[in-house]
Amino acid sequence: MGGIADLRARTITQATRYLSALLEAALVDGLIVTNPAHRARRPRVEREPVTPFTDGEIAALRDAVPEWFTVALTLGSAPGSARQRRPGSRSTASTSYAAS
Repeated sequence: MGGIADLRARTITQATRYLSALLEAALVDGLIVTNPAHRARRPRVEREPVTPFTDGEIAALRDAVPEWFTVALTLGSAPGSARQRRPGSRSTASTSYAAS
């Protein structure tokens, strides 16, 4: 149980970035002559598709949040914030984001 095999690709990539930055600072300070992390192969990070909220879900959230938060919710759900749409769903151009 445990070990590097249990870590997700994203975690390994982030740890490699931190290590590379640390070694780069040591290189700049003259403590090492090369940064071995530059040669490290990072795992491929598979990105999950974005599933935007439906109009009904946004309306339910708007009803559930405090009034002061509705502006942030409305702006966060505006066209352009959801780059991928569900097949068969309405386009963002026809979606109403006005406060109810």
